[in-house]
Amino acid sequence: MPSNSVYLEQRIPTQLERAWRAFRENTLAVAGFWLLCVLLLVTIFAPWLTPYDPQFQTGHLLQPPSWDNAGTVDYFLGTDDLSRDMLSRLIAGSRLTFGYASSLPWLRVSLVCLSVFLPV
Repeated sequence: MPSNSVYLEQRIPTQLERAWRAFRENTLAVAGFWLLCVLLLVTIFAPWLTPYDPQFQTGHLLQPPSWDNAGTVDYFLGTDDLSRDMLSRLIAGSRLTFGYASSLPWLRVSLVCLSVFLPV
């Protein structure tokens, strides 16, 4: 039986379904999404993942990374000039980065709403 429909689909997909399909077909976007999820999990569980306190001075001044011949696995990314573990500092820094990135837009929205809706 011939159909009067111009489209081949029985049902036209919504805009959200089309966007999701386009996102899934883009391999780079999906990889970026999963890397962002891993980074968010590292940020959330940072206090339990850091091997040392980010401010703790270990006493091993300028220890090279673990893949160097002089490096050790105890300090995977090495230590800085104040003998603090770089991996712990990097993981702790992700908390600050995501905290500022998530709080600043909310602050801006609240200030705009207050300035627009409050009478002067």
